[in-house]
Amino acid sequence: MDVEALKRYYSGVSEERLKALVAEGLGDLVPEALSVLQAELTRRGLLDLAQAVQIQISGPEPAELDAIVAWLRSSACPICGRRGTALNACRVDSLYDSEFLLGCPSCLDSSVRRAESRNALGCLFAPLGLVFGTRAAVRNREAVRVVSSAEPSDALVEYARKHHATLAVSMRAVPENPEP
Repeated sequence: MDVEALKRYYSGVSEERLKALVAEGLGDLVPEALSVLQAELTRRGLLDLAQAVQIQISGPEPAELDAIVAWLRSSACPICGRRGTALNACRVDSLYDSEFLLGCPSCLDSSVRRAESRNALGCLFAPLGLVFGTRAAVRNREAVRVVSSAEPSDALVEYARKHHATLAVSMRAVPENPEP
């Protein structure tokens, strides 16, 4: 990764876009980009945002990660809006792509079943549908197992780890009404 190119890029980004970048989540940025972003935020005097980047760089403590996962699981389902059932997460595969979903077991189950229906049709009509459809079916069987589990899925824990800085700020901002 070219650090100088990152410096040029972040120095030209508006303050509003930098704030949005931190708010959207830092989990997809490589370590070099996080360091350059933190330096740019500090240079501009956006110290609270620079601190959020530092939290992302340092990684979550195990107790903090557990608290974030528990908070996510107790949140309202982002798909249907219902509360009362522990949320989980999984990857749902279609013939050509994979989608991360966070939701209640009912919504996740419906999403997996819809994907399986589309995959079955695709196996018949799409070029290489049988190959990709079989691969997706195998992966979606794992998603069905995860959806019905009472434990947080690996996908949910990884999501919490990847986005822990943003989620920790959200969790502290609205602890009595958790919404991821």
